[in-house]
Amino acid sequence: MPRPESLHPQDVLVACKIYSYEAARETWIYADLVRDVGISQGEAHNAVDRCNKAQLITPGGVVSRKALRDLLCVGAPRVFYAVRGSRARGLCTSVHAAPLRGKFDAPSTAAVVWPDEDGADEGDGLPPLYPSVPLAARGDAVVYELLALVDVIRIGGPQDRNQAVALIEKRLAGK
Repeated sequence: MPRPESLHPQDVLVACKIYSYEAARETWIYADLVRDVGISQGEAHNAVDRCNKAQLITPGGVVSRKALRDLLCVGAPRVFYAVRGSRARGLCTSVHAAPLRGKFDAPSTAAVVWPDEDGADEGDGLPPLYPSVPLAARGDAVVYELLALVDVIRIGGPQDRNQAVALIEKRLAGK
């Protein structure tokens, strides 16, 4: 019996990047995804195919904002649940991420980082959804913001989670 197909963690990253291209009114080709997201050509094609089958992206390559909202706010935080690691050097995420500074009450906890050898921040390690997330986030503030907000939902308290959902909805509405 064939194994059922499902989304992979890199598909969340790819869907966010394609949304970012759209928000900037940029067209994209697979070579752009390879460069900007840090995945192979085959991974890029497979990710877009899975996103298409999951109705996150139309066959023409346009993101369904409602489906992306559902994935970021409900699906990804549950399917790709957070497991904190030890202290690490990396790129800040969750409420500590640069694009989210000032949008949440001052965090009383230690910084949370995606472990990354090129990172300049130090804090409690939280593995990113996919290993190339820090690379993609450093190159794109929209991708960084969306994936950091997913981490707020994954590890934050109820008030922060609700605020993260509202910020994702606002971002996807183009505001």
